[in-house]
Amino acid sequence: GLDDAAALRVAALAFAADAPVELLERANALLEAHGARALATNDWAGADAVLARVSDRAVDAAIERARSGDETAAAAASAQLAWRSIRDAAAADAGWRALEATEPDAAAIDSAAADAFDRVAAALAFPAPQ
Repeated sequence: GLDDAAALRVAALAFAADAPVELLERANALLEAHGARALATNDWAGADAVLARVSDRAVDAAIERARSGDETAAAAASAQLAWRSIRDAAAADAGWRALEATEPDAAAIDSAAADAFDRVAAALAFPAPQ
């Protein structure tokens, strides 16, 4: 979970909602700590809280600025998409591990495979075509 100080830092991301590149930079800085902790402990609560504060619209806006040559926006969007991909991979891995811990039937295997496929397809399709 998040301690009070971390929860306040995550909540403060709302103040940068109208500045997408700044929002991504702040979120990415928080993800350096929370994401690293999640990778080490598999406790994704902090990283998930940060990721939830960054809308697809903010990432789209940063990508648009990056397409116009803004290197800061490109770096922020790239890092954010990397964290989203890492989280999706960890979630897919956790789903498969949970499935392996049971005696799955064909429907459970199909469902887990579809979930993993949907996560990968969504990550590869981002940002949405113009």
